[in-house]
Amino acid sequence: MVYDRLSAVDFAILPGQSNFLATTGSIARMTSRNILTTWLESFAPPPTRVSMRERLSAAIGALFGIAMTALICGFARQNWSLSWWMMAPMGASAVQVFCVPGSPLSQPWPMIVSHIVSALAGFASYHLLGQTTAGAACAVALATFAMLMTRSLHASGGGTALLIVLSGIGDWHFLLFPILPNMVCLVVAAMLWHRLTGHAYPQRQMIAARVHQLALHSFERGDLEAVLKSYDQTLAMGRGELESLIEMTELQAYRRMAGDRTCRDIMTAAPVRPAEGEVTVREDDPVSGLPALFSAGDLSRVLVADSESRLTGVITKPDLMAALFAV
Repeated sequence: MVYDRLSAVDFAILPGQSNFLATTGSIARMTSRNILTTWLESFAPPPTRVSMRERLSAAIGALFGIAMTALICGFARQNWSLSWWMMAPMGASAVQVFCVPGSPLSQPWPMIVSHIVSALAGFASYHLLGQTTAGAACAVALATFAMLMTRSLHASGGGTALLIVLSGIGDWHFLLFPILPNMVCLVVAAMLWHRLTGHAYPQRQMIAARVHQLALHSFERGDLEAVLKSYDQTLAMGRGELESLIEMTELQAYRRMAGDRTCRDIMTAAPVRPAEGEVTVREDDPVSGLPALFSAGDLSRVLVADSESRLTGVITKPDLMAALFAV
């Protein structure tokens, strides 16, 4: 055999080789550990920066919404047994609409229409396949497709379809009561509660057709629409809300870049002839406040005055941008 003629020296591992193998093994173990850690971290809850006031507001809002719906529907039915006129998916809808009122999934259209089309999917599956596993699976699948086709995606809609099959509800009148009154009452309760607590609801889901002149990279409505089209996933945030967050983030970046500088530091000192309605700032005002001022008023320049209200200079939009991006 060939192996019989090989000496022990031929199988010896030199010191350099030993270090190399040890290092390779260590890297492999570290890589495996990092992959496992990253995978486990994906199960961790995301960081939450919601204040305790907002958390309490959402919880009390859900209480208000369910209680209001129960009282109105119970009075209309003249039957105070909850199981007769309130369906379980209402709980999920209440969490959605009171915790994330800005989400596209929480707006009145998906809140109401999702349960309607899901109920129809549940009835069809129950009558065709009965109270079976196939019936339950088909009900949720049909409900999901119907919600996507009607642009009414809402998580608890699937619960309504499943409820109908599991409970063996074959009466189409279940759609008229309790489903429709339940959802209408909950939406009205959400509108009242969010108005009371200072939140906008319902929220407009279209993007304002305007250019963000002070964006770090100026974008228009079509730019954001193109990105969302390539993203090709359902958003849990409204387009208008997403647009506002991008703009606020960029304005925050401007404030950070402005540092401690004042208007005196970046103004062009020259005689100024003011026009009617022009905005004036003080020399000692911080530069960090200018980006929001320019953006909100769609201004091309602001005038600068001293402590005695005498005009001493001007700051144009190019002046501001040059100051912010100066190295």
